[in-house]
Amino acid sequence: MKRLPLIICILFASLVATSEVNADDYIAVYTSWQKVFANEPDTVLTDIGIEISSPYCINIKARNGKDKTAKRIINDEALAVSVNDSVWFVNTSYLKKHYSGVALPFMSHYAPLYFNDKIIYTQYTNDIDNSFLYQLSEYVNTGMGTVEALKFLTSYGFNLENAYIFTISPKTKTVDVVNDACMSKLLEPYLDLRRRYESMYFYAEPFVINYYFLEYIDRIADDPSVPYIDE
Repeated sequence: MKRLPLIICILFASLVATSEVNADDYIAVYTSWQKVFANEPDTVLTDIGIEISSPYCINIKARNGKDKTAKRIINDEALAVSVNDSVWFVNTSYLKKHYSGVALPFMSHYAPLYFNDKIIYTQYTNDIDNSFLYQLSEYVNTGMGTVEALKFLTSYGFNLENAYIFTISPKTKTVDVVNDACMSKLLEPYLDLRRRYESMYFYAEPFVINYYFLEYIDRIADDPSVPYIDE
């Protein structure tokens, strides 16, 4: 991650302090995709704190620094977590250990997780968005709870121009960036959608790719030829 300016570090400290006081926050921990899709957590941790670094990176920590079990679960064993049963995140440290992908070394902590029964994906960038941080700070200072803040950051972050989508494949144990070549490949079965995508002037830019990726998700949801995820 890039080194942050002092003003952002001060803002981060404010956000951390705010998240620490939400005593009712908890995370449900999942150690496999089967557990994720069945919504059967392996455990629930309550004494946790959440630091928001960007729309694509949150740091989950045990409030009790001496709780080695919680630290091990959060840092090493968790594949994914849901915060208060509302917002999902994937553990990039887990992905680095068990999956391959050229972008994985640049990821840190937990990234937003999106999935349905046919596809799993996340979104990430190292770019720092100051406007997001200021907006989030204002919301938090007016009493926004942890889940509301996390929902805000995931919805906000999906529209950031420089953030790429990464598909996660449990079958091949890979994390692949959805660039323009990948997008064209994904759209091969849907020629009308592929023609529209490839006719875009900025077809290689993430904000265009991300728009058509959402269109792609709608198509595969209704396509019986696309198999369900089977780990």
